[in-house]
Amino acid sequence: MYRAKFFMPGAARLAARLRKVVFALANSRWRACLYCFLAAAPIVFVSIQVAAWVRNIPNWDEFDVVLDFLIALDSGASAPEFVRRLFGMANEHRMVVSRLIYALMYGITGGVNFIALAVAGDLFLLGTFAVMLAMVSETAQRLRFAAIFALVVFQLQHHESLFSSCASIDHFFVLLPSIAALGVLTLRSRWSLPLGCGLGFLATFSLAHGLLVWPIGAGLLWAERRRRDLAAWSMAGGAILALFSWGFSFNEGHRLPVWTDSRKVLDYGLTLAGSSPALGNKTIAPWLGLILVISTAVVLWRGCQARARLAVATIVWCLGSMAMIAWGRASMSNDWAPVQSRYMILSSIAWALAIWLVVER
Repeated sequence: MYRAKFFMPGAARLAARLRKVVFALANSRWRACLYCFLAAAPIVFVSIQVAAWVRNIPNWDEFDVVLDFLIALDSGASAPEFVRRLFGMANEHRMVVSRLIYALMYGITGGVNFIALAVAGDLFLLGTFAVMLAMVSETAQRLRFAAIFALVVFQLQHHESLFSSCASIDHFFVLLPSIAALGVLTLRSRWSLPLGCGLGFLATFSLAHGLLVWPIGAGLLWAERRRRDLAAWSMAGGAILALFSWGFSFNEGHRLPVWTDSRKVLDYGLTLAGSSPALGNKTIAPWLGLILVISTAVVLWRGCQARARLAVATIVWCLGSMAMIAWGRASMSNDWAPVQSRYMILSSIAWALAIWLVVER
């Protein structure tokens, strides 16, 4: 009896406080503050980790991609040689944008700082976040999107890209022009088409899966019945694809898949698609990836509202990019690292958008 009397006032006070919290969250101002906190906290956490752990040392591809390019510049490469190296192949990619960044840094500072490059790559991810926020028209939806996107995307599964410029400067950058190009196409202004084409060019000449912005952008224009813009977009895409394909070659060290590798490629693609929510569990990752693929296919089959087209188009771009990566990199996967960290950003963005669309229904 004594214990009951002792705990009852405490329970009543706790219940009263909980009611106050619930009523406070029901107020739009408090709810907005909560969303802002949920959006800011992951970004601050990741920023602290990057500041603590990023190092000014070359890593992996940076020996071939960065240092080799800068040595050629330092040795006094001619203008034709500079252009050849600028547009040259690197593991099935044409990394024109990142090489221009290296050349600009070298021209200004006389050297290269890998911390600055890594931070620049991380800022490209923040820029992608800002672009997607700007594309959400209603304030309440924008706040919910900010919270969901930040919680899903800004996390340490992307450690390779967050801490190493060899991944961030390309794998984070390609997100920005690709998603911005799709977003610009939905604006229906007189500048949307030329600006979208310019962004599509940047996406194409950063990483190979940036090419997918052209067919997916065409799908957006077709859904909006903008036939004249579709024709212009298709011609621009065809010209840029021809430029990309001129002199194209595969890395001889990469074994391309054959028909007997189909199951491995499919498993790798589904594992990659489900890698972000799986949190390292390679058993459930392909099943989560399958759920995402089937859900997206159902939405495309039934059709989606105009306000959701950009989000769905971005999910399709992410899934298509992961399919391209699976085809080209499945043969290099292994049991201890079934999916490389640099590729998981595509899964995170696709899942963030999928969750947001479910919340907004």
